[in-house]
Order: sequence, then C-alpha cells, then structure tokens
Amino acid sequence: MKAVLGSAAAVMAFAAAVIFVPKVSAETGVARLSGSGTTSIPVYRKVTNIFGESPVTVSYELVEKEGNPAPIDGKNIITKVKMNTPDENNELNGNCHIQLQNLRFSKVGNYALTIREKAVSDPVNFMRDTENMYDILFQVTNVLDSNGVPTGELKVELMDQL
Repeated sequence: MKAVLGSAAAVMAFAAAVIFVPKVSAETGVARLSGSGTTSIPVYRKVTNIFGESPVTVSYELVEKEGNPAPIDGKNIITKVKMNTPDENNELNGNCHIQLQNLRFSKVGNYALTIREKAVSDPVNFMRDTENMYDILFQVTNVLDSNGVPTGELKVELMDQL
C-alpha cells in the first residue's frame, strides 16, 4: 500500500511541476518588440577637424552578447550613416536609427545586443570607432491570462540602452 501511495504522490508532484513551471518558449513561434514603445535606437556620429568635402559612410551592426537564452533572429540588418560636408566647426555630423522591430525572440529570458561600427567607407582617412559600443537590453516574458497562467505567447520589452 505504501508503494501505491508513494508513486501516486510522485505522479501528483510531477503533474504539479508540469502545470506550474513557466513556459520557456512560445507555442506560437516567435515574439517581436511591441510597436507601442521604442522600436528604434538613434545613433549619432561626429568626426572632427575635417577641411573640405569628405564623403564617408559608416555602417553599424547588431551583435549578440554571449549568454542570451536563445539566438535572436532578424539582427543581420546593417544601418548606415552618410556624411559629406563639414559644418562651420569643421565637423562631419550624421545620424541614423537602428530598427528593432524585426528582431525575433523565441525563448523567455534577458537578452543583450551590442551596437557597433562595422565598417567605414574610407578607412584611410576615417578610422572605424572600435571603442564606443552600446548595449541594448531586452526582457522576454510569458503573456499571462487573467488567472496568471502563461498563454503560450511571448512579450518583448526594451529594458535599457547602455
């Protein structure tokens, strides 16, 4: 009789664990950043001591940090800043927005991406900035129903820009 009660208790404990353990991936596939919040990151680039017309294009990329819960899809977009004529202070200034709404997440957890310069169109006259890189942090959580039970959908939030 003890063996029957013991195995029944084990089955109940396993069933409770299966029911109450939060889901770590979405049954519906992938989740994207909500369109109601920030969906792009502005990037500003300045080059000083420029005399005369100096066309240059700087390319930026998103690189995954180690330790993310799962690979992030949609991060392979290259964004470019084009600069041409210096201002009255002999500075070239340019800006762009790195779009985040195409990023796709498939698992619950905290994620980090780094924005960094990938290339400069004129590396002889303009050095690629390898020092200034910026991290973007995301949190992916389960969407809960009115009873607090995971629905199988994921929610992605932009947590911080460092």
